[in-house]
Amino acid sequence: KRQAEFDQVAIEVLKENQWDTLRADAFFSSLMMIVVSELGDKTFFIAAILAMKHPRGVVGAGALGALALMTLLSAAAGVALFNLLPRVYTHYASVVLFLVFGLKLLKDAREMDGGGGPSEELEEVEAELNKTDKKKNPDLESEPPTPGGGGGRK
Repeated sequence: KRQAEFDQVAIEVLKENQWDTLRADAFFSSLMMIVVSELGDKTFFIAAILAMKHPRGVVGAGALGALALMTLLSAAAGVALFNLLPRVYTHYASVVLFLVFGLKLLKDAREMDGGGGPSEELEEVEAELNKTDKKKNPDLESEPPTPGGGGGRK
């Protein structure tokens, strides 16, 4: 009887350790996936450019808040879909989505030019920010200020 109790306790400890390992794996997997996917995307460039124009702490807090909100919304959608749909459907949906986005990435990579200049995404973000700045302050000069402080006017 004592051996059976010991075995039962050992099984419970192993289950708890396995659960902790699974949670740690899920945490680090999601952390790394988000870090890798966010580096170099449009929001990365927006935050970098805004940090050049506005206080870095405020921009950083806003960017972190937005990322946290989007992550929570994504996780909530994942939990909801997992609970609403049978597991077999979520499995096949994830396979299809993985293939679709993988093919899209391959297509985008094939269409990229090998130039070393600024990316199209960076130029798009800068144009959008310039348009926003001009709406807020219509008196802005059409030319950016020169590094020497000349202001662009002659």
